[in-house]
This record gives sequence, C-alpha cells and structure tokens, in this order.
Amino acid sequence: MKFSAYIRFSIHTLVCPVIFGPNASLAEQQNRSSSALLPPSLIVNKAIVALGGKEALESVTGVIYQVANFFRLKTTMENYDFYISDTVIAVSGNQNVTFSYPADGSSILQRIDRNWHLSEEWYFASPFAEPRSFSLVVRGGDDGYACYTEGNNIVYLPATVTQGYVDAGLTNYLVVRATKMSPRLMLQVLADNDTTSSLIALRGGVQRPSVASLALGLTVIFDSETYLPYNIRTVEGNALFGTSDRDLQVYNYTMVNGVKFPIRFTTTYQNAVIEDFEVTDIRFNPQLPSNFFEGLPANNSLVNGPIICYSLANIHGTLSNLSATHPAPGLDKVWNLVFEDSPGYAQLVIEFDDAVFVFDSPPHQSELVIEWVRQSLGKSVTHLWPSHHHHDHAYGTQDFINTGAKLVVPEVAQPFWSALPNASIISYNGGSPFIYRDSTTQLRLVWHEHSAHAADEGYAMVPTACPKADDPIVIFEADTWNPGLVSDGLDEYQARAWLDQALNDALSINAIVAPAHGIVANLTDLINYLEFPYPNLTTIDWTFGGPLC
Repeated sequence: MKFSAYIRFSIHTLVCPVIFGPNASLAEQQNRSSSALLPPSLIVNKAIVALGGKEALESVTGVIYQVANFFRLKTTMENYDFYISDTVIAVSGNQNVTFSYPADGSSILQRIDRNWHLSEEWYFASPFAEPRSFSLVVRGGDDGYACYTEGNNIVYLPATVTQGYVDAGLTNYLVVRATKMSPRLMLQVLADNDTTSSLIALRGGVQRPSVASLALGLTVIFDSETYLPYNIRTVEGNALFGTSDRDLQVYNYTMVNGVKFPIRFTTTYQNAVIEDFEVTDIRFNPQLPSNFFEGLPANNSLVNGPIICYSLANIHGTLSNLSATHPAPGLDKVWNLVFEDSPGYAQLVIEFDDAVFVFDSPPHQSELVIEWVRQSLGKSVTHLWPSHHHHDHAYGTQDFINTGAKLVVPEVAQPFWSALPNASIISYNGGSPFIYRDSTTQLRLVWHEHSAHAADEGYAMVPTACPKADDPIVIFEADTWNPGLVSDGLDEYQARAWLDQALNDALSINAIVAPAHGIVANLTDLINYLEFPYPNLTTIDWTFGGPLC
C-alpha cells in the first residue's frame, strides 16, 4: 500500500557514540501522575483490539517500513541556541526499517538501511560531503548486539569504511529505540506482569491514559478515544538537561492485512522535534534472506565483536599520559593540559593564590583534570569556565560542580547552567568581562553578543597581573580555530568573526592561542593565513574591561 511521502528524520549518534546517560529510574515515568484511569491490563488489551486484535498482531512475523523520500537529521549536541534543535546533520536521503520476530519470541530483530547526505555543518570532519549509507543490524536478547554491516554512522570516518560492532552502551540504546518502534510492542507490554497505569499530561495539559512497563523501561501513552498507541516515552539522564523525556509519537494509522500500522513517526527530546518521518510503503511478512540480520565476523569489524573497550571511547585519555606545559614564557601559573593518548581536547588551568580555574569540561576527561589539579597543585578546582554549551566542551560540568567548583558563564547562559543540580553561578555580560587576578596573573573572560559558533561562546584572555607592552598573553578559544588539525579545515566565517571581536577588544597581535582542539600557535598564524588586516597592537593596548594594569 502506497502513501504520500514526507520525512524528517533526526538522530544523535554521528559525533559521539553514546550521547545520553543511562535511562533514569522508571519511577520517573510512573510518578508523572498517580491518577490511574483503568487497570493496565485493560488499557493494553483495549490497545491490542484497536490495533487489530491479539491474533492479528501475533501473525506479524516481519515488517518493512519503506521511506522513499528525503529526510533531515538534527542534533541536540551542537545547537547554536540552548534548547532547540537548530543544527542540521543531513539534508536528504531514504531508508528501509525492517523488523523480524523469531518463532520462539526470543528477541527483536531490526535492520536499518539508510542513504543520506551530510549538511555543510559537518564539512570540518567530512570535507567532501560525499553521499553516505549504512546497514545497521540490531538484535535484542541476552546475546544481543548492534552491528553496522555496511558503511558507518561516524562523521569522521570515510563513507566506505564499515564500522562493525558498537559498544554495549550504544547497543542497549539502539535495542530500546527498536523496541519503541516495533509493531509488536503491545504484545511485549502485555507479557510484562509489572506494569502500572496512570494519566499523563501532555503539552497543553491534555491528559492521556498510559501504561508503564518495568521490564521494557518505557511508558506507552494512548489516544483517549481510540486507545491506539500515541506516544512511547523513555526517560533519560542527560548530562546537561537532567531528567529528559524522549518521546516517539506514532500516528496516522493505516490498515495492512488486518493490522493497524502508524505511518508517521516523530521523536521529540524535551519537546523539541529531532526525528520525524513518514512511511511510504509497508511490506507485511516479507521473505528475507537467511543472513539478513547477521552481524559481521569479528575480524571484519573496527571493534572485534560486541565488547566494551575503554580505549575506543570518543574521549579516552589517561592520567599517566597527561602532558602539562606552560604555553607562554612568563606565565608560570598557566597550564595547557593535553592527554597524549587522546589529544583531541586540550584544557587550560590557571592557578591563582586563592583559586584554580579550569577551562572546558569534556566528559571523562574532566575527572582526570580534577585529579591532576589535586595531585600537582595540591589544591581543588574552585571555578570552571565552559567556553560554550556544546556537549564535547560541557558534558563533564557536573563533575566540577560535585567537587564544589563555581561556574563562570555569560548571563545569556545562566538559565541553562542553573538547571544543573547544586550549580553555583557567577555571571558576566557583553558590557564588561569577568576579571580575576592575584599578584602575578590575571584572567579576563570575554563574551560578545552574536558569536558565530554558539550563543554563549566566548574566549579567555590571560596576561600577567600588570603587563608591559611586550609581555605575553595567552588566549583560550574553542572550535573557532583548530591550529595544526589539517583535517578539520577552517571555517573562515567563524574565524573572521572572532578576529573582528578580538580587534574590537584590542587584543595584541602577538597573543599566543592555546586552543581546545589543535596545538598552541601564534595569533599571527591565523592573521597571515586569512590575510586579515590586523593592526600592530601590543599587550597594553587591550581595552575591554579597562586597562590591564
């Protein structure tokens, strides 16, 4: 059966393999409302009848959802703004989503075959923006796994590389996602003897009956009149958003072989649409090759089988491989930290007489930096400055808060960061920088409205306490310029916009840049590369926030 086609499809697994933390306790879902409408078994049985009946659902041994037209992918990790999905990953494509159910009911089997095109947002990692495709097999159960049998979903890998198996955390995430989309979901909920029913208020205060399944770790919300499944909810623990609803809305049902199937699938994360597609054809109980849902031999995978491996994480540095250097002579309390076994993310540490500032908080790495400060400086981190809210610079923020560090952020970002438990906020604005100093060193944190990369992006400037014209200045910036990383290219729009800001602040032409990504370099390297008309400013020409001395 054919349907008119429209699709917007959005996922989160292109940059970091595991984006969200483990699912929050199911009690978070069950406690949203304590007003039971009907017993859970009655609600589930009414839903099964609405879908065509138990016998009809049990007759489903396989389904192919075909999506013929364009789709778009968005991300919540790299937004310009704080709360909406405003960064596109892919601009067009098509996909088949296939389900199969073994006769013994042992596990769910899903395969996604997708073709798509990256948007220009990701050219830094895939500069040729060639068409991409993959085949992903997801198998539930005790021996479950998730395996890319063709292609990959990692933006840094060439499109032709086969990714193979993913780690256990991402496998669990993909199995849950497949379960939420499964045509036989209600049979799985019916088999769960530990369910509760309640009324859940959706947007606008509209209440819908729901059933929470402890075994599946999800809640199904139903249409109040038809009892067709309307929304399948999981609750996730997000490092920045906290407890977050991830909802799969299913609607616009159509009958195929006596079973009702939704043809619209919309995923929202904290009410922001991140995934939306319309099925154009449904194939009922298709004949499939016997090896259609098989993974790869272990020796054909980037990961040797479905294993957990710490060294394969996106950020996997170790404390024993941390290199701490002074990026500029004369600034002996400024440390540039680079993990030699995972050099993708550098952090800056500034030691004052009565404080220790750390710049940025990549996940996992943040814990090691906290320990390095304790061991090497004999102190605790007192202040954290996240350069901006993007996940790779901010997912470790809670680690610093838990040790008592205060967050120093622009006023525009204060509501966002205040949502983190026990966060203590110091804010500043575009009218004046945040300033901290002791007898030898000072720090100025700069934010200007309309930053090119993110709404809250700024940069840090570190001179001596009372510098002379030729004294050094260290700059910490993130994502605007990644010196030494040829593969990441250069976004000239962002680089020129930042130089315009620096020029307005009267930053010295001889400043030394210690970037979050890349190697320590001279500001003149960027100026010369862009042939940017930058005057011969000195350290004492700086104006933003008043004279440095």
